Amino acid sequence: MEATFAPELSRLINLERIFHNRSQYAITASEMERIALARRFDLISLDILEAKYDVNPSETPRGGFYVIGKLHATVVQSCVVTLAPVMEEINADISIHVIDEKYALENSLDPDSGEDFEYSVHGEIDLGEITAQYLCLSLNPYPRAPGADQDPTLEKFKDKKNPFTVLEKLKP
Repeated sequence: MEATFAPELSRLINLERIFHNRSQYAITASEMERIALARRFDLISLDILEAKYDVNPSETPRGGFYVIGKLHATVVQSCVVTLAPVMEEINADISIHVIDEKYALENSLDPDSGEDFEYSVHGEIDLGEITAQYLCLSLNPYPRAPGADQDPTLEKFKDKKNPFTVLEKLKP
């Protein structure tokens, strides 16, 4: 049985309705969506999550659309040293080239090109899931509370000998 993924934040956009015009979209995550995303990304809380997008038809050989946006979020994570709450404001730029799924089998896209791309599925993209993914990429992987390095708990380990110094003597 195949597991299905239900995104916590979903905002499907039908690209076929855009045609040749530029369209703008704004996303504000509800409280329930923020709680679910906080659980997904192991956050203490996700207080604000907003994104604004411009979706423009592209003039490339594959066609598609350019999705340009700005993400704003306020998150609370656990300090990697003390586990104290660390609040952080995130502002990230988003730039993605959306290409029709029929090009997925061609393998003609270079993942090392530096350009982010996403495939549309049945003429749709999910701006909510794109927002969630960019939030995850923008999170601080090692949040530290102010003064975390001066934690008294760590002081007792500062003067301890490194157990691997004994191995230095064994080198020829």
